Amino acid sequence: MLIKSEIVSLINSALGQTAKLRKGGNQLIYFCKCGHYKRKLEVCLEDGNKFGIFNCWVCGKSGNLNKLLKLFNAPQVYREKLYRLIKDIKVIRRGTFKSFLTEVVLPDDFHPFSKPLNSVEYRNALIYLKKRGVLQEDILRYNIGYCENGDYKYHIIIPSYDANGNLNFFIGRRYYETENVIPFKKPNTSMDMIGFEIFVNWKEPVILVEGAFNALTIRRNAIPLFGKYPSKKLYKTLINNNIKRIYVCLDSDAEKESIHVCKKLLRLGITPYLVSIVGGKDPNEIGFEKSWECINNAKEVDFLFLLDKELEI
Repeated sequence: MLIKSEIVSLINSALGQTAKLRKGGNQLIYFCKCGHYKRKLEVCLEDGNKFGIFNCWVCGKSGNLNKLLKLFNAPQVYREKLYRLIKDIKVIRRGTFKSFLTEVVLPDDFHPFSKPLNSVEYRNALIYLKKRGVLQEDILRYNIGYCENGDYKYHIIIPSYDANGNLNFFIGRRYYETENVIPFKKPNTSMDMIGFEIFVNWKEPVILVEGAFNALTIRRNAIPLFGKYPSKKLYKTLINNNIKRIYVCLDSDAEKESIHVCKKLLRLGITPYLVSIVGGKDPNEIGFEKSWECINNAKEVDFLFLLDKELEI
């Protein structure tokens, strides 16, 4: 479609990058503004209600094309030209240009492991969970399931529920490793939520981790960020609950992001403890016991400590 090629050209110019194209040119891959060294920002140009959605798999920023151009501080002229290009596409006229984020609903093909099936995919998905150290009680507690078909085919599905028991997010993780296929998949919904909120005891120190599997490994009071930065809602909840101690336990390759989170927590009057992952990339890789050794050895962070760290990075 000529319009799509013009949209690709416009986005490339506005972002100052040349996109990698996938799915016949219907998916654009860029470097995100968050600075991650790999291309983790995806823009969907597939026909349908997902048209124009972007999402970064690292920082979690998402939204429509207009928001994307604002994120990259593109001049107003780009946004005006974008509007002229897309205003004649039917899906945009139906109003989805104003809001692409949808209500969180588990995939239609979601099947919980608590209801065993006599199928190859059920067994393969369960084997994958065991390799990741997920226990039977974890499966039941978190209502973990998987999909054999649909948009989340061959994905483990780990739901997250808010304090009232309502679904507020879920993450899909492929249980087959396939080259050049992104292993994680998540819904096009707001990231302004608290992962595993229903299980958080706000009277105790909490532990911030990147992904769901890391939270499952740590087990106690771990909040998955589904990225590297806490949401606005999480920051507000920490303040409202007068939390005084937070363990920042991001992956070993996220020292810069960890420092950023610690600095924000200090400014909010919360004492952060920086957890260094020893012996692996993340808590899930090193396991429960070693993860807690790292947490118990975490260093209290103050502004002097942050200054020294920033000089090292």
